[in-house]
Amino acid sequence: MRNIDRRFLEEYIKTDETVQEILHLEKGISDYLDLMKQNQEDGKKSVSSWQMEYQKLQSLRHKRNRLAHESDAENAEKEDLEYLKDLRKSLKKGNDALQLYLNRYKRSKMKFRKEKRLPMGTLVFLIMALIIATTFVLYFFLKQKIS
Repeated sequence: MRNIDRRFLEEYIKTDETVQEILHLEKGISDYLDLMKQNQEDGKKSVSSWQMEYQKLQSLRHKRNRLAHESDAENAEKEDLEYLKDLRKSLKKGNDALQLYLNRYKRSKMKFRKEKRLPMGTLVFLIMALIIATTFVLYFFLKQKIS
């Protein structure tokens, strides 16, 4: 593996970790790209660099995969390293394409994968129902024991 390919992989990992830390995306760049894809239509309208950044980052992920999984892959270029460094700086400043989009639109418009949670009222109702049911069971159990 060439030195530039090794440096590219190191830079990719640093960028992936930065995405995980700043945006709280478990799978880093993969989740970042997924969110960009899910919000492609609005993203292109609101962030001029959206499409270019999406395509470039997708291309770099493919290069990373080839370098990581194919022993004869040699395809990283100095421009790729520079792009990843610049992206990391943009992420830290909050002016990468996805964060620009998030700043222009409320997070509620994003199609994040969220856990399904019960509304608080439903949760309180279920707890109360459980307490009442337990009370009845104990009451009848104790009543039978006493009789």
